[in-house]
Amino acid sequence: MFDFIRRSMMARLAALVRLAALGAVAILTSGAQSSCSVGDPSQIPQPRDESGDGPTFTTTLVLKDAAGVAKNTFQAGDLITFELSVRNRTTQPVELDFRSGQQYDFFAFTSGSTDLVWLWSSTALFTQAESTLTFAAGETRVFSVTWAQGNRGSYEARGVVLFDGLETNRQAPHQLGSTLVPFTIN
Repeated sequence: MFDFIRRSMMARLAALVRLAALGAVAILTSGAQSSCSVGDPSQIPQPRDESGDGPTFTTTLVLKDAAGVAKNTFQAGDLITFELSVRNRTTQPVELDFRSGQQYDFFAFTSGSTDLVWLWSSTALFTQAESTLTFAAGETRVFSVTWAQGNRGSYEARGVVLFDGLETNRQAPHQLGSTLVPFTIN
């Protein structure tokens, strides 16, 4: 009897491992690549006010071509890398809590509107478990994804570390969200 229960539990565990592996494959092949790393602070624009007044975070978005060159004009079919840099301006560690494994997102809107053209998270899978992101004092983290776009037009991009209220207004100003970055696809 115990042998049957043990085999049943082992079979369930094996199924969970296979499911996790399948999820990992789905993320890697979903049409967008993403990464997170601790950035080189010398490459990130520094805020002018280091007095401790102002926001806890400084958040910037840069768009890059396949060669890694920052630009705002692309050709139809080019890969566009969205690179979000988030810096803890304080001298203390800051911990951010999330309701799932998703901690950041990227958007592309039709220029001058709230019409969503692309939402990175719609191409990714996330664990449903709560997660935490901790920034050390002065730490900069860089989150990046690549969009294999194809439509010509004028757009605005935004990257964010998730914050309360984002679900109701993806363009809401917030220290964890970049400003809208205009770009064109010819």
